[in-house]
Amino acid sequence: MISGGALLHGETRPGFGEFVLFDRQYFDGVGLISFIGMGVCPKYTGPEKVLMEFLNAEDVRMSSGGKIKIGNERIVHRIDFPATFLQRAKLVYEAGKKLNDEIMNRLLKAFLESR
Repeated sequence: MISGGALLHGETRPGFGEFVLFDRQYFDGVGLISFIGMGVCPKYTGPEKVLMEFLNAEDVRMSSGGKIKIGNERIVHRIDFPATFLQRAKLVYEAGKKLNDEIMNRLLKAFLESR
């Protein structure tokens, strides 16, 4: 799960998004989660799993406007992920980030040397 350009394990990054689709078997061994809005990071719920909750959009608007208490929004859909999934996803993210950082450093170095 990517949130704000970073994949976080054990942290919460709330964001507003509307749930569109969840297909547990999009194709063999791969599920699909689709939502519209800001990126969100699953919420850490202990060493064995993390979860992602999609809240009722109207409730979110009401809670941000102070009409209902934050935390009382209705859950439309909840997905539980084992912590091992997020740990594997973090490894993939970090490998890509390392490559991007190396490219950026090489470009910056070349730019500074050309001045």
